Amino acid sequence: MTIHPRRPTTVVGADISGDAQPSVVAVDFEPGHQRALARVCGEVDIEDADELGADLAAALDVSVSGLDVDLSAVTFCDCSCLHMLFRLNRRAERAGKTLVLTALGPRVDRLLRLTETEHLFTVQAARPASAPAEPGPQIETLLFTHRPRHVRIQLPTPDPSPASVSVLARARRLCEGLEIPLTVVGPAAARPPHRPAAA
Repeated sequence: MTIHPRRPTTVVGADISGDAQPSVVAVDFEPGHQRALARVCGEVDIEDADELGADLAAALDVSVSGLDVDLSAVTFCDCSCLHMLFRLNRRAERAGKTLVLTALGPRVDRLLRLTETEHLFTVQAARPASAPAEPGPQIETLLFTHRPRHVRIQLPTPDPSPASVSVLARARRLCEGLEIPLTVVGPAAARPPHRPAAA
């Protein structure tokens, strides 16, 4: 098993204690007679994608006919993960082999649908079960669709919920990957009710 440790996630403008554990991405390889199987789990972003891609490419190179990749345990992925899969797919094609995505987690499935790139891969996986809608803005959709010059997130309350912290962490990772500045601000002050002036 290859494990790639990363720095602890820091979210700007959120109340998070310093007890955060480092995020990791791990890949477990299972060689076969014709094909190798790789099971990837954890978060795959710009800090990990190149090293993970090198490990997957090495497994592809020593296989006879190709590599099967199980992505069902990937908890976060961004466009750097997608580009890594593109490069791996091209490498397989040049070698006369195939790259097959045998299982997609909800994050990977969503990324492929948002970017309309699923047809570029061989996917032999059942669709993941639909998860309930996530709270907060749909950060990935907004960034991939509009590519803004700056992102500003306004917290709904002074004490953000775990769901809000999760949205902020995702926004931070995506914005860093796309080199988009991110600003987080507190809740807007409540305006006093309008009262007509006395006659």
